[in-house]
Amino acid sequence: MSIVLRDYQEKIINDTREALRTFKGVLIRSATGSGKTAINSFITKAVADKGNYVWFVVHREELIKQSSAAFNKVGVAHGFVAAGWPFNPALKVQICSIMSLVNRLHLLPAPKVIVYDECQYQAAKSWDKVFDNNPQAFHIGLTATPYRLDRKGFKKYFQHMVNGPSVKWLIENKYLSDYKMYAPTDFDASQLKTSMGDYDLKDMEQRVSPKIVGDYYDVWAKHALNKKTIVFAPTVNISKYIVETFMRNGIEARHLDAETPKQERDAVIKEYASGKITVLSNVRLFTEGFDVPSIECVMLTRPTKSLALYLQMVGRALRPQDGKQFAIILDQVNSCVEHGLPDDEFEWSLDAREGKKKYKSGAVELPVKVCQSCFAANNSFNSFCTNCGAPFEVKKRSGPEQVDGELSEIDKDKFRKNNNREQGMAQTMEQLVELGVKRGYKNPKAWAYTILKARKEKHEKRS
Repeated sequence: MSIVLRDYQEKIINDTREALRTFKGVLIRSATGSGKTAINSFITKAVADKGNYVWFVVHREELIKQSSAAFNKVGVAHGFVAAGWPFNPALKVQICSIMSLVNRLHLLPAPKVIVYDECQYQAAKSWDKVFDNNPQAFHIGLTATPYRLDRKGFKKYFQHMVNGPSVKWLIENKYLSDYKMYAPTDFDASQLKTSMGDYDLKDMEQRVSPKIVGDYYDVWAKHALNKKTIVFAPTVNISKYIVETFMRNGIEARHLDAETPKQERDAVIKEYASGKITVLSNVRLFTEGFDVPSIECVMLTRPTKSLALYLQMVGRALRPQDGKQFAIILDQVNSCVEHGLPDDEFEWSLDAREGKKKYKSGAVELPVKVCQSCFAANNSFNSFCTNCGAPFEVKKRSGPEQVDGELSEIDKDKFRKNNNREQGMAQTMEQLVELGVKRGYKNPKAWAYTILKARKEKHEKRS
């Protein structure tokens, strides 16, 4: 079986080839589920066919298997630089585990090209060592989300970005599945401690109740009964609690984490893919390199400050499959309030990111809040819902607590309509810049200028 490229994948490859004529480092941004593995396979084959050495660098066991299968489909002979995998440095293409690679750099011929999978992790010292030791190489980064928690950007590694199509475009053109998203109305993670840029797992263990919103099983039974589901849990204990809840209700469910023995992990994944297991709960395992198109539902029970992680988690259910009318996302920690909808148009850049504006109290500003009357999303500073006029109740909370309630479906059209209405009310450059800052845009002045320019051109056409 061979891989047949889609039109947009061919364009990405051609754009990358053209960019490498000018730049030594190119980052490819293409959405989760858009086929980055296929894109990499064709790029790698083209380089290797000319007699050049290529390193493909990954950070997870699952990515080694996935990449090897893709290389086999396009006829790329390859070796491995990874513990437990056969080592043959004579082969032109090497799939490299980052930790094994840094210890074997002296055993390998210098590469012509290094491809870094999931390059949003490139802040780690091990990735830096590979980069710094190979100034002769062309460097290609692959990611769905060029977004680093340390906010430092990617300019050290890449000088140019090749942008693939957005999630919205991929859904509209049937390359990804549409979705329905349900979210609670008053979960607040802002009081959780942070560690290394994200919410602290130990604090989550202590402060996030195993029942964040209502009962996990009841919520799932109402919105996704018997649908193949993957759960992203914050800690091992909470994940195991979720599995026990489903098992008590007669649903086959399993838990996996990084400490699960490899043989057991492989067996569980095989049973899950075959349909013998309905619910698979995991802790920090399947955000990348886990392609099971039959997944119908994602359950988010771990809050995260990482937009990249959020989009990777929800993306697990967006692979299209015959018979899948839409995916279901049960967002039990209100990640959509912090990060937006999965198919929002995000602004990506190689530049370092500015910090989000803060309240006087020091809490990070959230881009939207959800009305408890009609469930429409609103700007965080609104006192009244722009959709139904209901006032927002101000609640002082010491942290997340149990809420006996139901998840409510996010109306995507209303969500965007409210954002558009808010944008329309901002008439001046200053008002638009302020709105851009509130929304956390990387360059609010440039965004405001673009909006004003588009309005002027539209007005001129009418007159």
